[in-house]
Amino acid sequence: MSEGLEYETIVQNGPRKVTMTTGLDRDTIRAAYEDVRSDASPTEWAVFKFEGARIVCSARGSDFTEFRTQFSDDERAFGYLRLQMGDEMSKRKKFMFMTWVGPNVSVINRAKMSTDKAIIKDIISVSNIFCLLL
Repeated sequence: MSEGLEYETIVQNGPRKVTMTTGLDRDTIRAAYEDVRSDASPTEWAVFKFEGARIVCSARGSDFTEFRTQFSDDERAFGYLRLQMGDEMSKRKKFMFMTWVGPNVSVINRAKMSTDKAIIKDIISVSNIFCLLL
């Protein structure tokens, strides 16, 4: 019965329009990216989330425990981390780009992540490790 009601609504009002294009807050994303990459900065991670159809920098920090709390089951996000690898004789920095899709994210938003990832990777161009968490 509800399918019929929705059909009637579509016939009367037309189909619902959904914004499909994703925008970026380029300046804050680039600033966070450069902050994580800088050896002079204590910032070790940045998180980029969706505000409507726009990706913004939502948090930065240096404590990994705080980084882990930035992701919830009903959202999509990206993370960028600076990691130190090696042993006492040879320490080097590596950078990880992470894609997060919570288990309660809709199918259409899951599908959009591939194109949204390509958009943000125009700014976040250097990473040694890629990680997809579903």
